[in-house]
Amino acid sequence: MKPINAKTSRMLEVEQRLGEPVEELLRRFYVDEHKSVHEIATIIGVTYGIAHKWLKLAGIYSRQLNL
Repeated sequence: MKPINAKTSRMLEVEQRLGEPVEELLRRFYVDEHKSVHEIATIIGVTYGIAHKWLKLAGIYSRQLNL
């Protein structure tokens, strides 16, 4: 995980509403709780595309399928 230096007003609003840095929220939901990007988007109140972009900005990369 890496810090997002230039946070948007939407990121700051999510942080204020949920009481945690957006990077930490994303890491916890995606890595620790194994939630999907769709689930995370719903929880934090953004679209799938925004949640996916924020995960990339925070250096949290998608899970790979082990076939």
